[in-house]
Amino acid sequence: MLIFLSLIDDDEGKEKFGALYNLYRKKMFFVANEILHNECDAEDAVQETLLSLARNIKNVDVVHSKKAYYYVMTITENTALNLLKKKKGESRKIINLDFDDDSWLFVSDSDIAEEFVSKEEYNRIVDIIQSLPDIYSDVLYLHYVENLTAREIASALSRKQETVRKQIVRGKKMLIYYLRKEGMEND
Repeated sequence: MLIFLSLIDDDEGKEKFGALYNLYRKKMFFVANEILHNECDAEDAVQETLLSLARNIKNVDVVHSKKAYYYVMTITENTALNLLKKKKGESRKIINLDFDDDSWLFVSDSDIAEEFVSKEEYNRIVDIIQSLPDIYSDVLYLHYVENLTAREIASALSRKQETVRKQIVRGKKMLIYYLRKEGMEND
């Protein structure tokens, strides 16, 4: 743990990291092991996750929150999946939707936030985001709910920034499709 703490500059960040470590280390191992089915690989995934958390501790505001939990588990899951892909040489299947129009291209992030203002609608949007394929769900959740930039998401999930940007655009496309399907879009 000292190695991870040495990556953090301020005392507040070190306290947050220590608290996250104590709260979630067992759950992180469980999640990684469920994906990898190998305890040694799961330990490696947890170590990579902890390294990512140490580098991005500023993205955690409140340690004892659902947002922090989801953030930690998302990074753990993605780290384990990346390790699994490396081990198996396979990539996860991505669902592609064919859209009749390209109107989603012209919907900005602020338009999405402004159009769906009630708490009930907000919670439904978060539910829809979490129901999307993980590759899009993770980046959309971190982008829209956690308010992270593409650069911060890329760093946290060990992905290229351009890849994250594309996943945000494609995920937003799917999100808008489902919002329209449920009649949640304001005209």
